Amino acid sequence: MALFFSFPTGGRSKPQCLSWCNTDSILAVGTASNTVDFYLEEGDALPECTIKQVSRPVKLKWHPHKPVLAVGYSKGKILLWDHNSRTLGENRKQPHLQMHAAVTFIEWSPDGSRVITGDEAGNVCVWSYRGRGMTSLLAKYRSKGAIYHAVFCAPPTNLNDPTSATTTNASQSRVAASCPPFFFGGDSGEIFYADDMGNKATVQDMQSPIHAILYHHSQQRLVILTKKLMLAQLKVTPDGSVSPIMKVKLSMASEGGVNNACWAGDGLLATCAGEQNVRFWDLTHNSNYLLSLSQHNLGAASGTRKISKGDRIVTIDYNPRKRVLAAGTRDGNVVMWKNLAAAPATAATEALAKKMGLQAKSASPSQKRKPTGTASSEVSNAFNVVSSSKGKSSRPPSTKEAWKTLPVVGMNGRIKSLAWGAGEQLLAAETAENVTILSETVLHRKMFGPVAAIQVSSDQISLQRTGSNNAEPIILRTGIRIKGMDLHGTSLIVWNGRKCEVYSVPKDGGGSEPVRQGSFPTKSKGKEDALWRGSGCWWC
Repeated sequence: MALFFSFPTGGRSKPQCLSWCNTDSILAVGTASNTVDFYLEEGDALPECTIKQVSRPVKLKWHPHKPVLAVGYSKGKILLWDHNSRTLGENRKQPHLQMHAAVTFIEWSPDGSRVITGDEAGNVCVWSYRGRGMTSLLAKYRSKGAIYHAVFCAPPTNLNDPTSATTTNASQSRVAASCPPFFFGGDSGEIFYADDMGNKATVQDMQSPIHAILYHHSQQRLVILTKKLMLAQLKVTPDGSVSPIMKVKLSMASEGGVNNACWAGDGLLATCAGEQNVRFWDLTHNSNYLLSLSQHNLGAASGTRKISKGDRIVTIDYNPRKRVLAAGTRDGNVVMWKNLAAAPATAATEALAKKMGLQAKSASPSQKRKPTGTASSEVSNAFNVVSSSKGKSSRPPSTKEAWKTLPVVGMNGRIKSLAWGAGEQLLAAETAENVTILSETVLHRKMFGPVAAIQVSSDQISLQRTGSNNAEPIILRTGIRIKGMDLHGTSLIVWNGRKCEVYSVPKDGGGSEPVRQGSFPTKSKGKEDALWRGSGCWWC
């Protein structure tokens, strides 16, 4: 059995933004005190590791392959933090990193050689990242109104089958990814095409502020959601132009547009808009359905957290490896659904996706600049591969019956945002006052002779002897979060991947408390059968 346990970060100030590192279990949190703090998976702050500036951090984005963090500020400054060396890029040597208004988005390319940023004044900049905090400006675009959304286009592939890409296709995809275009939009309602060589063109005017832009790789379609609740699909052609395929008015209770939109599978779009429901739009099979908060109250065990009828969903995030959609609500509930029909995205397929430049919101930029000019086929090689493949999806239509409800986790206060970590077990929940890390913990159990040890929480074990029906179980509270345990004879050992603790269990019971014998550092990840005897004791 697995449950999510809460680990508050105990931040010094109200959070403003957060982002998980892609290479380690490190959470960066920007605060109202103009700092960026760093936390481990159990909510422990990293000592002597804080970024302090004179303006407030509003956007954070980690490098896809390195512990390098891009920080965007309310005054327009952008800094790069190298977590290994604990150093910032020297901004005095990079005057071009000063923008004109609050930063609204930061996107890294999949190979990490480019950074794209936008701000409230309508500026979009493409930077070349050269390591050690050094960057150079490649292109800058100006538009009316704030720009909040950008998405890269990349060739489609079968992410569920890493062997499906032939050597030829892989080579073509790498060529295409060397100069990918991207689309961006914001308050003006206009959708722009651009690249990293100074080419920009207006391709569509949605007549309403843009609330989400996504790219459907397998169908080569641009998916747009607007404040007026219009859902549009546009076919992307090799020269960067688009042609309308479908436009439909969404039926929602909210008139303020969608709060969040994300992919919950290949061509499966999930949205929330301050309703009791998460709405799903299967763009591959032209169908839709919804999942309601009330499903979590059906069949809920006695004593578990219930959801009120007035609660509303305000944010969502999907983990493709776990196939779990998490939703945060106004009343402070984190609700989850697991897709039992979807095939899990393995580490191998995710690595292939990054290598081929296939993430929905990023793509590998050009390694060689060309003279500025109008958009042409020379700067649109990425689309040549896109147009050469039909990219048909083989999955069946998605249905609400495929989603299983998971236990509700309660927070204190309205959930502002949710973010899954790079692995499968970590989820960060941001409220107005704090950030809490939800860590999925597998509850362990062991039995040796007449003694049974059962984990009942993240740091507690219930010990009971068989045949003692009237005896109360002994609750042992450990000094670490339990990721694994083993029992042999009178020795009980627990570990968390960094430290082991050894306890002595009384032979005759009698209500005696287990005695801690000692502890030692370890990197063990939890192989419970890896025990051996040393100095008369059992160790892991």
